[in-house]
Amino acid sequence: MPERKWVLVNFSSEILRNHPGGSEAEILTVYAVVDSILANLKPYRRVWLLVDGRSRKVFKAHVYVGVPLPWNQTWIARRSPHEP
Repeated sequence: MPERKWVLVNFSSEILRNHPGGSEAEILTVYAVVDSILANLKPYRRVWLLVDGRSRKVFKAHVYVGVPLPWNQTWIARRSPHEP
């Protein structure tokens, strides 16, 4: 079991330069990364997103990323029981 319960992910500043922005796009981007990592690295509980080795208060303009973020299933699509 890891001593630290969070994963550090460091992006280059290009992620912000190339991101379309907007609150919904930011939420989906941030939690796609956070949830994908935590779904695959079971011992960890949070993901801290950095840009160019530095923490930021917000991802681009809307989503707070100033601390390690927990899993958030709100943004995961659920299949209907009627879907194949």
